[in-house]
Amino acid sequence: MAERAPFEGELRDEKEEKARLEQNALRTNNHILTQDFSDEYGNKYWAKFKTEHFDSGVSRFAFKGTLRGSGPKKDQQCVVKVFKDEFAKDIDLWVPDLYTSIRAKELCKEFNDEHVPTLRLAEAPVKMEFVLPMLARVDETTMNNSATTLRKNKKIAKQEFVAIEQFIEGEYVKFNSNAGYEQQELSELMPAFTHWTWERTARKMMVCDLQGVKRKEGNVTHYILTDPAIHSVDETFGLTDCGATGMYKVLTAHRCNDICKQLQLEDTSVLRLMLLVELLKNTGTTYNFQLTENEKKMNELEKRE
Repeated sequence: MAERAPFEGELRDEKEEKARLEQNALRTNNHILTQDFSDEYGNKYWAKFKTEHFDSGVSRFAFKGTLRGSGPKKDQQCVVKVFKDEFAKDIDLWVPDLYTSIRAKELCKEFNDEHVPTLRLAEAPVKMEFVLPMLARVDETTMNNSATTLRKNKKIAKQEFVAIEQFIEGEYVKFNSNAGYEQQELSELMPAFTHWTWERTARKMMVCDLQGVKRKEGNVTHYILTDPAIHSVDETFGLTDCGATGMYKVLTAHRCNDICKQLQLEDTSVLRLMLLVELLKNTGTTYNFQLTENEKKMNELEKRE
């Protein structure tokens, strides 16, 4: 007997059953889904990420995830960041972070276009770039009682905002911080870029806390950077913006290198001397136990030499 062709209604039932099975497959294991969102180029995505975080910073947890959707980054790994101590129901909580990355990206493009090609670099040719976060609301969560609890036993909530960043392959390193740490053995270009942003903006702001991956692609050295900080006179770049104090902390710990000289940047040792003079104003001591906190800080600075 010839096999009967399925009716239209049966075909529809098959499609619905397949969709149901696919949705159930998504729900296997603990996971969290976001609503649809767009990247800076208008590509549409949504993200699926794990309920167990793999890393954390001062204010956020980081989760591994995967991008879904119709854009060219579909099925690529991503990192999803969630605030620790409060629900990000309002997108305004993420705006300073997004604005920081956008401003850092703008300055980086100018630096790439106008200065990098003319610099004498041992690792040339070089390209720097900042990864922009994408913001999305949580749509579905399957976190159960055995999943990691966060924020004083409050779990990730539906409709709260999270930040999604491209996962960067390679060894993740920190080139400098927003508090004065810098590692010139890893790169002289990164601290020089931080110094340049301060002078380029007429001392109004400084891009720092540079971190990410340095890797070779063909003959090009790529610096792929994420989650920067900006210090600014107006203190408008979120929790990591420590204003003018933050800028001077970075500058007084910074040691100008050959790239700073090529860029004709002001020698920060002069700024450091000015700060030390200010620290010593109106002080008089005979014994070391009489040293002020500022004088002790000066001694610690000198030990770095």
